[in-house]
Amino acid sequence: ADGHVTADGRVSDDSLRVDRDSTAEPARLVTRLETQELLRTLGFLLDHDTFNEVFDDVDSDGDDALLLEEFITCIGMLKKSVLEVRALEESFTRFRSPCDG
Repeated sequence: ADGHVTADGRVSDDSLRVDRDSTAEPARLVTRLETQELLRTLGFLLDHDTFNEVFDDVDSDGDDALLLEEFITCIGMLKKSVLEVRALEESFTRFRSPCDG
């Protein structure tokens, strides 16, 4: 198994730690392809158009690569969307009448 993923499939806390020392090294950029692969690893299975739309929304300088902060924003946007969809599904399930099947 990957060292960043726990036995139950979650990302380990250690893999999420960020060194906040600004003198350590220049900002690391994540390419479009790397971003797509990372999101897939985290369980976000997006079609081509959706991925490109989200990526372009968070790539603030349009350099076709994301800074760590932009990548975190991307994950936040996707997580919010997933939670909104779940809430809608629960609402429809809860209020569906018994004769609907």
